[in-house]
Amino acid sequence: MTIQFDNDGFALEDGTITVYIADQNGIFSHSDTEFVSIGTGLSAGAYLDAPPEAKRGFAIVRTDSGWEYQPDHRGEAVYSTIDQTALEISALGDYPENTTTKKPDCDCHVWDGEKWVLDKTKANERKTKQQASIWEQIKAKRYTVTHGGVYVDSVKKWFHSDEPSRIQYLSIQQLESMPENLNWKTMDNSFVVMTKELLSTVILQIIAQEQAAFANAEKHRLAMLASDEPLNYDFSSGWSAIYE
Repeated sequence: MTIQFDNDGFALEDGTITVYIADQNGIFSHSDTEFVSIGTGLSAGAYLDAPPEAKRGFAIVRTDSGWEYQPDHRGEAVYSTIDQTALEISALGDYPENTTTKKPDCDCHVWDGEKWVLDKTKANERKTKQQASIWEQIKAKRYTVTHGGVYVDSVKKWFHSDEPSRIQYLSIQQLESMPENLNWKTMDNSFVVMTKELLSTVILQIIAQEQAAFANAEKHRLAMLASDEPLNYDFSSGWSAIYE
């Protein structure tokens, strides 16, 4: 049944009709059936004329002149061609000016009008910062190793190698004679008698461990500097064992 309406949009008879609904933003959402009584009009946002077929990348919007297509990129991510800031589009319309849907590979890229291209100056600066960061991590590892204890096989014990312990070792070494029955606490909290020979062994072990750690750190530094991806460089190999 077709319901007739007057020029002011009021029904001339009772009946049920198919209407096409636009949401509060004027965007077509769905069709529905609606009952109208004589002398009444359609509910807000309801229209008699059908919208056009859906089209990818567009929303169907109700305007003063009827239904029309408007670009719809809502939910898409775009990137500023000026500073790479990411933005999620939430409104209808064309893409904002100075944006692109192409995601930059890294912050060292700049927009050339058509695509992202590598800025060599920025890339070099970024790589230098990454190298400095990894070098600090290598040095921290070196410090941990050189201060993480030394193992003396003759007594099967770990001895402290931190700064206070080193000072103690050197102070005792300078004495004219070793104190008798000098009990020395090891890293597992047990005690051994510190002798002149054992003291020399501990000191030499600390020196050897430190030399090895510095050599290994330098090896890793040079290899890291030669790497195209400093942040992915693995410097875990070649270190002496420490007490755990």
